[in-house]
Amino acid sequence: MPAIIESSVVAEIPGPLSKAAAKQLDSVWDSRAVYFVADYDKSEGNYIVDVDGNKFLDVYSQIASIPVGYNNPALIEAAKSPEMISALVNRPAVGNFPSSQWHDILKNGLLRIHPEGLDKIFTAQSGSEANELAFKAAMMLHRRKERGEGVDWTHEETSSCIENSKPGSPDLAVLSFANSFHGRGFGSLSTTRSKAVHKLDIPSFDWPKATFPALKYPLEKHVEENAAEEKRSLDEVEKLITSWRFPVVALIVEPIQSEGGDNHASPPSSRVSVT
Repeated sequence: MPAIIESSVVAEIPGPLSKAAAKQLDSVWDSRAVYFVADYDKSEGNYIVDVDGNKFLDVYSQIASIPVGYNNPALIEAAKSPEMISALVNRPAVGNFPSSQWHDILKNGLLRIHPEGLDKIFTAQSGSEANELAFKAAMMLHRRKERGEGVDWTHEETSSCIENSKPGSPDLAVLSFANSFHGRGFGSLSTTRSKAVHKLDIPSFDWPKATFPALKYPLEKHVEENAAEEKRSLDEVEKLITSWRFPVVALIVEPIQSEGGDNHASPPSSRVSVT
């Protein structure tokens, strides 16, 4: 039975050791966003410990990047396995040289929870990168349908795309919603609509934005109002898709907006948006 850690504050936050460590770190790395410097060796379960000995209940799991707790015993045990050691020390270009275990890793791992009808997977290292790849896939599919199956690229297409010009680099759009956050890559940042600090001074694509429904609570007391609010949002989505300056080839939506203010859309509304 592991020892139970309780929250405790033994020094100011950030404490003197944390301030000194952050200052030292700033000589080689931008530390302006640092709240405190953590001691991950002493952190356990849902509790994070800083270098001054303060213990905090972490209800966010970092930014959901440590979902099963600090120093999870099962993960520590798995990290000692030959399979984990091989995965850590051998970083392949997996698209060209997948391991003999790759099929089973995907089939018995992420694909155990795949949505119905989506039985293949493309791995990525972050949510932003996954969104970028999804945007590209939607755009390539759109152009393939326009061009026709089995039709080769023209010389004009292959030469113009190198110059970032049409027809090789066509005007296509992805629709997102107000207050959404989808990442900080160039494409995903163009669909992010939450905070100016993410987007300021960065060029963006000319892509449309729809209003996310603002539901009233408790839900059972505002059924008709919320249905009308979601219909207004969906009508706006349809109008933007059919009237935007160039083709809207994809729509990206968070069923629950987190960074944008904990905004929820009903399951039926979300399903209509993505069909």
